[in-house]
Amino acid sequence: MLKYAISFMDAFEKNFLRLRPTLMKWVGLALFGKKIQVSGMENLPMQGPVIIVGNHIGSYKDIATLLRISPRQIHFMANQEIFDRESFHALIRFHLKRHLKEFGLLLDVAVRPITVPFVNFISDNIGAVGTIPVDLMKGGTSALGKCKDFLQEGRAVVLLQGRGRIDPKDSHPFMSEFRRGPAVICNELYRSSGLVVPVVPVAMFGTHLPWVVPGRIKVGIGRPLRITDYLAEDYARTIARFRSAMEQSIRVLLYPLVKGE
Repeated sequence: MLKYAISFMDAFEKNFLRLRPTLMKWVGLALFGKKIQVSGMENLPMQGPVIIVGNHIGSYKDIATLLRISPRQIHFMANQEIFDRESFHALIRFHLKRHLKEFGLLLDVAVRPITVPFVNFISDNIGAVGTIPVDLMKGGTSALGKCKDFLQEGRAVVLLQGRGRIDPKDSHPFMSEFRRGPAVICNELYRSSGLVVPVVPVAMFGTHLPWVVPGRIKVGIGRPLRITDYLAEDYARTIARFRSAMEQSIRVLLYPLVKGE
């Protein structure tokens, strides 16, 4: 069983390397007009299991940014609708109409020469590189299980925290409250097998800027956090402490990016 799992994971890497040239062209288009500034790259482990947590304010531009700067293959969780061409197209139309009303439907028609090949490429290949599908209606319990499997095979998993956009009315528009998932995964892996997975906090600012609008994306990568430094007398307290530590790390990294320091 273990040999099968390792072979399967190797297939993800082979597919990623095969698709990477085309993927990077789409990444470049997604980040058109943007320059990326990164600090703390030395904090990202080059091998072995790692969870990358970060604020999520720029939808696809957050993902594109991480793909651009990461020196190793990283695995994302994604809405399962993206894995199907028809569902992905419908999702794009839904969000265009939601944010731009009737103009969004006109824009959908206008940009189809770009969105059609993009959707086809992503939907046809997203599973082949090891992206983890999530059913947003039923929750991500099964997806978290797959994350644990990937980490036990020494992979890097990205768990972004947020809505994929900013809310100007929010007191913290560039930072959302963390979910329990990353802390739960780390705690369960440590308790069940003694595996201590480093969690690398990543703060991003500038990905919220609209597509093609020139700007700078700033990325700050912090030192890894480990569940063993936040263990408490009971399960709930351990999860709360580790989740709080991750949130605070992102806030500390984000502050100078927002202030322009």
